[in-house]
Amino acid sequence: MTILVGAALKRATVCLIVFIVLYMWYLMKVKLSTNSSPAPKHSITLDYRTPLSAANIVSVCPASKQFNVAMKKPKKGIASSGFPQHTDTILPPNCSLLFKGDSDEMKRVNNARIEKIWPIPSDNEFYRYACNCDWIKKELDSGYYVSEQERQFPLAFALNVYQSPYQIFRFLKVIYRPHNLYCIHYDKKSSEPFKKLMVTIADCLPNVIVPNKIEDVIWGWHTIVDAQMNCIEDLYKMRHTFPWKYTITLCGKEVPLRTNREMVHTLSKLNGTSAIKLFSTKNDQLRWTYKHKLNGKRVKQLSSKLGPIPFNLTIAKSTAYHGLSESFVNYLLHDKEAVKFRRFMEDTKIPDEHFVATLFNRTGVPGGKDDKYSRITPTVSSYIWLTVKDKNFKKKHCSISGWMVHSICIVSSGDLHRLDYMYDPKKDHQTFFHNKFFIEKDRTVMDCAEEELLRRNREDCLRDNP
Repeated sequence: MTILVGAALKRATVCLIVFIVLYMWYLMKVKLSTNSSPAPKHSITLDYRTPLSAANIVSVCPASKQFNVAMKKPKKGIASSGFPQHTDTILPPNCSLLFKGDSDEMKRVNNARIEKIWPIPSDNEFYRYACNCDWIKKELDSGYYVSEQERQFPLAFALNVYQSPYQIFRFLKVIYRPHNLYCIHYDKKSSEPFKKLMVTIADCLPNVIVPNKIEDVIWGWHTIVDAQMNCIEDLYKMRHTFPWKYTITLCGKEVPLRTNREMVHTLSKLNGTSAIKLFSTKNDQLRWTYKHKLNGKRVKQLSSKLGPIPFNLTIAKSTAYHGLSESFVNYLLHDKEAVKFRRFMEDTKIPDEHFVATLFNRTGVPGGKDDKYSRITPTVSSYIWLTVKDKNFKKKHCSISGWMVHSICIVSSGDLHRLDYMYDPKKDHQTFFHNKFFIEKDRTVMDCAEEELLRRNREDCLRDNP
């Protein structure tokens, strides 16, 4: 009997210990789950400081409903979104000094970047907040004053994107206006969450679309042209609902240099001429002399030559990013010669630098080249091009960072003073965007761009509403 009682007590003790252990594990799990649970809706902060409060503009320009949401300054320490904000001991970047090229501020900001003082949200964290219509509308449809001149001259934008959701959204936040039209082409290879976010943005906003046809985009191949043209075609079909004057083609990796109003002011002077800057084709003859094919993910030159260029066209060159007037877009889409030339370019290398440029350069094309406006034709997207691979040369010309992709400098906060940020309406030549920039490398570039453009937008608001 004593043995049975002892055994029973022993089993009860073991069960009690197991119960206590399981209960403690449950409490710890609940606590961890509570600490790591998603932050309340709309709590993520896109900016780590508020250079200009939209609420202040409301008090001066009460008729401007665009300013109904302020860019709120986050609390110090750890934000509810889970990534650190600046503290009193580490001041945010002084954009004014960076634009002036102050060496001490450039070094201080670069050191803070290296130490990851101002990180960005991870892709997964950003998806958690951004796939929500209310949050998207709140962030995009706010903060910028729209003048009557802008409303009378709407623009369309064709973005060819494939990754970096936070950067794409920050870029869209700067260029978005409710009266403009936007097409976002994502790559077939993009992640499923990225595709979902782009589609969600389009579903939430009546003036944002994704094209009906999506391409598997490969650098140097005609799929880049196809992706752009898919967006351009769908934008053209919507021109009666959103009667845009120009379509601007971009990739979402640019730094914005001009406000929407400043771009409108410049484009309205062109009288329907497209904004395309031409370059020399001296070293590019092989691109269209020989046939090319896709070998895996690379474009390979074959030994066989291409046939004669259709219609005896002279191949021209530009960047892949343009400002296309409505009449020129109609020509690209529907003119039989333009359609045939596009088919010819499918067997060439890097056709996105030649297809539009060649047709623009042809005499008599609607919206094509007109020497009368060449002096005031803006550069849609500029870049710092390097032809020397020497590391010291790269560091010298790519400022502090020394970053480079495809021989193009990747902009850092140390390059802000080199960009064409200062807007002068009397100046003949304007630059709208600068390519290339990666927000995960240096978010200060976009933060300062947004601060500067919001400041100029505020000045416009005050001028229009004395």
